[in-house]
Amino acid sequence: MGIVRATKAEPDVYVPEEEKAKALVASGYFEMVTSEAEKIQPLTGDTEKAESAADMFEEESEDEAQGNPELMELQKKNKAELIEYAGQNGIDITGCKTKDDIYQKIVEAIARAAASRAALREE
Repeated sequence: MGIVRATKAEPDVYVPEEEKAKALVASGYFEMVTSEAEKIQPLTGDTEKAESAADMFEEESEDEAQGNPELMELQKKNKAELIEYAGQNGIDITGCKTKDDIYQKIVEAIARAAASRAALREE
């Protein structure tokens, strides 16, 4: 998992699981462009070598975490520590059952906070 970034130059955010994509849409900050069923395959016909959106996301999330020390620390925490972190930072993790779900909610909250700070700086 990793933090998402959307800019004017690159407004698309890729999420490997449709459930998480729907959660992002429900947040009001994103809209669904395509679904898993609408994936576009390369014209070469070589589907074995075709990189899926999930693979692209995983590589990107690893790069993001390496560039952000806070995310690297969060990835090392266990479920109880993530729950504590969310509580201390006012992050709602209602409905999260797994460590990955909690981590994703925290990452989304960090992304929203960063986007809000950036928007305030622009004004």
